Amino acid sequence: MTFEEAAAVLDEMPGSGDGAVRHRDEILQLGQRVARLVHALVHRTAVMHRMAGDLEEANERLEERVAQRTSALNQRNEDMRLVFDNVAQGFMTLNLDGEISPERSAVVERWFGPVEESETFWSYLTRIEPAKSAWFQMMWKQLMANRVPPAISIAPLPKNLQVGERFYAVAYDPIFDGKSVKKVIVIVTDETSRIEGEKQERARREMVKIATRLMGDRGDFIAFFDDTT
Repeated sequence: MTFEEAAAVLDEMPGSGDGAVRHRDEILQLGQRVARLVHALVHRTAVMHRMAGDLEEANERLEERVAQRTSALNQRNEDMRLVFDNVAQGFMTLNLDGEISPERSAVVERWFGPVEESETFWSYLTRIEPAKSAWFQMMWKQLMANRVPPAISIAPLPKNLQVGERFYAVAYDPIFDGKSVKKVIVIVTDETSRIEGEKQERARREMVKIATRLMGDRGDFIAFFDDTT
């Protein structure tokens, strides 16, 4: 029923005088206010539905972006793991407490054994070369204290390790946060072949020196050659 129809009904209702007219006008005004409220509620409801739809769409786009970035991050981590698992050098990252990060080359544990969770590098050294463990810990504390330039603190850190008959060179690459060291990358290289090659080269040169001295005496040289063959 429209307001005009309602007004016509009210005009037909029994009543007289100004009081009836005022009563009719008040009812009409009340109806108009109620209609405006209903219209406002309908409009607000429509706006809320539209906002809910926009929010749902935004959430879907956000979830899609998160999924894409998560996938990209996982792929990058997988690529890094493939690198770590296939490089010939051993890479380890140490945090400020000297703990070995889980992200490290697989070859590290093949060379030196498993790394325990949150294990410090000096603790790891006790199973490799115990004599160098305490020295590393002392120098590491000096590095983390940041009282002297990092290069000075890094210089005394152990530069070589020996496990059985194998020899390893160790290098340290600090990562800075401003002027302070945030982390340190430990780079381990198997130097066994190089060292063995150098030993063989020294032995060969020594043989050449001996042979050269013996060249002065042909008889002695022939005897020396017979002995060595």
